[in-house]
Amino acid sequence: MSLVERLFGRSKPTPQQTEPDASPEAAAPPEPVEAPINAEVPTTSEIFLSWVADLDVEREARERARQYAAERGLPPLTVRVLGEPEHVVDLRYLPTMRLRITAIERHVPHDEVDAHTADSYLLVRERDPAHHPHLVAVYGRRRRIGHLTESKSRGLLPLLDALGADAYLVAGTEAPDAGGRLWVHAPKVPALRAFARDRAAEPESN
Repeated sequence: MSLVERLFGRSKPTPQQTEPDASPEAAAPPEPVEAPINAEVPTTSEIFLSWVADLDVEREARERARQYAAERGLPPLTVRVLGEPEHVVDLRYLPTMRLRITAIERHVPHDEVDAHTADSYLLVRERDPAHHPHLVAVYGRRRRIGHLTESKSRGLLPLLDALGADAYLVAGTEAPDAGGRLWVHAPKVPALRAFARDRAAEPESN
């Protein structure tokens, strides 16, 4: 499966079939060309190095957050860096609603917020035991920067869980607004429900 297929969560379209040429000289259709099964499978060494790099990034982020909170007499910040997700579903083309990212101040130092904002974000079910289990975490440039509110999370989580991906790509604001708030454009629940229903009805590809 290619990187694009992994990102957008779609299988390759089935080639359109045509009636065979009745002529005896007609050439036989070419055999499908398959990539080696290990074409995109990282080696054990690559996996280990990626894991070590992720640990280093998170360790450095935790240390900066610890110093930031200590210097300002703030409660400790919770830092989480997202590993490379294997299965990401792109939801940006669905009808959306604008939702505020909450609790940013509990996850990212104020002077680092801009480094983790972008025009797209990842929504991930919150699995940190220090947080409420019914929250959708928002990641910007692989760093958890906040959550959706509990009420909005409860509406989205069953549908996201039904899709079964590791993360969900959505659009968002690249910089805080005049009130210092960040927003994501999450799919509207009816649109996401229809999308999940259509995906469930699709035959599984081999």
